[in-house]
Amino acid sequence: MTITLADQYYLKAFEEYGYSYQEAIENLNYALSYNPGHSGANYLMGRFYMEEFKKYDEAESYLLKALQKDPENIEACKTYIRLLIDIENYQEALRIITYAKGIKGANSANFLHLEALVFEKKRDFKKALELLKEGTLVSTDSSHISFLKGEIERVKEKNQQFKEVNYEFVE
Repeated sequence: MTITLADQYYLKAFEEYGYSYQEAIENLNYALSYNPGHSGANYLMGRFYMEEFKKYDEAESYLLKALQKDPENIEACKTYIRLLIDIENYQEALRIITYAKGIKGANSANFLHLEALVFEKKRDFKKALELLKEGTLVSTDSSHISFLKGEIERVKEKNQQFKEVNYEFVE
């Protein structure tokens, strides 16, 4: 396997992401100029547009290009699901979550968390809690288990707040 120029620029961009956005973007543009379909570069560009600019249409375009080139790009799947949750396209988010759980090497606890977020946004706190608890059972990473336990407490607290303001909750 050879490392292409697009790969080299993508790796530089990945290294700079979060530290020097200007450098990261410059390297991503180079990577995409050498290979417009580069899955990693499209994923990172989509993440940039989603997280930094909040330009969801552009982010979605890049993430879909990443997934078209490499449908098993787990990071692109997770980011795309987060985008779908942000834009409240829950049905599509659940469809992609179901698909992503079947990808070889996918950490199902991560996707259970994302699925729980969908149900939380839909105010189905019971289902969200079930999914988060399942995530703690399948996770093998103690820091991720602690994170999920924190999420369980947060959702329980939110559920209690909704009960107090007379929102309907099915137990």
